[in-house]
Amino acid sequence: MSDETESLARQILETTNAGKLAWRLVPNSTSEEFRADVDDEQYIIVRRTTQGDNKQIELVLSNESGVILQGKADNFISASTGNILATWGLGVTQGAVTDLISSVSPDLQRFNLFSDVFMAARRVATGQDSALAKFKSSLEKVGQGT
Repeated sequence: MSDETESLARQILETTNAGKLAWRLVPNSTSEEFRADVDDEQYIIVRRTTQGDNKQIELVLSNESGVILQGKADNFISASTGNILATWGLGVTQGAVTDLISSVSPDLQRFNLFSDVFMAARRVATGQDSALAKFKSSLEKVGQGT
C-alpha cells in the first residue's frame, strides 16, 4: 500500500469517527459494501469480501471519471507463511519466526487500518451510534427512576 493510500485511509477513519461522513449500504451479493459521498463528484467505497475465515477489504476513492486511488488488504496467510507456522517446533529457529513476523507486520497493519475504516463505515451506515446513544439515555432514565 502506498503511503498516500495509508494516509487517506487514516483521514477517512478520522473523518468518519468525527461524524462528518454519511455512509450508506450498497447492495452487493458477493460482498458487504458501503459508500460515502465526499461531495457531488467524489465518493469513497469500502468493501469486505469474506471466504471462510479469510477476509479482503478494498478501499476505493472515485469520482465521475473513474477510480482515483484503490487499495486492498487481506488477512490471508500465504502458503509459505503457513508452512513456517506449521513447522513451529520442528527445527524452525526463533530468528526465522522473527523475520516472518516482521515481514507480515506491514500487511497486518494495513489490514487492521482498512478493517477499522470498514467497521466505522458499517457503524455509521447501520445507525449503531445513534441506537447506542438512545439505549444509554434510556438506561440512565431507568437508573434515575429507582
